[in-house]
Amino acid sequence: MCAIDGKYSVTRLPEGAYAQEQDGRWILRTMTCALVSARAPVVLDAVPVPAGTNEMGIFQAVLDRLDAAYDRLDLFQLVTVDAGMTSEANAAAVRQHGGHDPMALKDTQPTLIDEAERLFGPQRRTPPAAQSTTVVNNGKLEFRRVWFTGEAAEYHGWSHLQTMVRVQREVVEDGGKVSCEDRYFVSSLAPKDLTADQWLGIVRGHWRVENEVHGTLDRDYDEDDSPWLYATHGQLVVKLLRRVGLNLMHLHRDVSRRGETKRGIPWKDLTMTALAVLIGGTEANLAGLRWPSFAHPLAHGRPG
Repeated sequence: MCAIDGKYSVTRLPEGAYAQEQDGRWILRTMTCALVSARAPVVLDAVPVPAGTNEMGIFQAVLDRLDAAYDRLDLFQLVTVDAGMTSEANAAAVRQHGGHDPMALKDTQPTLIDEAERLFGPQRRTPPAAQSTTVVNNGKLEFRRVWFTGEAAEYHGWSHLQTMVRVQREVVEDGGKVSCEDRYFVSSLAPKDLTADQWLGIVRGHWRVENEVHGTLDRDYDEDDSPWLYATHGQLVVKLLRRVGLNLMHLHRDVSRRGETKRGIPWKDLTMTALAVLIGGTEANLAGLRWPSFAHPLAHGRPG
């Protein structure tokens, strides 16, 4: 599953083909494509958004790039997006590339939202939720429930639409305060193609691109506050290098390291450890280290 999500950073120089004005400031937009179904959510591409267009307008070009780079690897079958990229044309493009497309719905698609609310309204909600998950998050109790139906297949001219999905997130805080949010999605997958657990997993899995990629870059690596360069193309190059570095650190933390607490180490601590090895490591220090079986050169027909 590849999740596609937009991200922007502020630039001080309103020049170049990628600088866009927003609310009186100049920004650079990129489209992050992350393999969120993998153990490590590696970034597959980060596509700059040209001035004069937006996430919706560049989505099909992003798909073309992904297809050109990865189609022979059969790397993913699902492409997930938020509501800013949801359109019938973009959904059709995903199918033309051989994938499927769980897409979020918001008010930008009012006809589909109205139909989803009708299908999942109180008068239709007598059966229990298809799935319920309870987790503890930051001292809060969260309940997630999912319903899905094929009654809206090909609705409103969406020839590839097969399933509408409703996900409810209910949060109970320590003081007893309850908040509840419903979110709706459309997909070219048929209802029977996935189990209830899988439908819920797709919706939750999409947010790895926001939480584990964008969130890590902002929260732990200070990308927004430390762009290093403000010239448009220079800043874009730094963005790409940051994502290459983040991929390496994700693979190190989530795949190469072993132990139950490996994901618990703070990102900055992990980075400082890697930096110390890069600065102080010698050939003698590194001699005899064991390759992970999947990464060993001989596993890919290369000399050791």
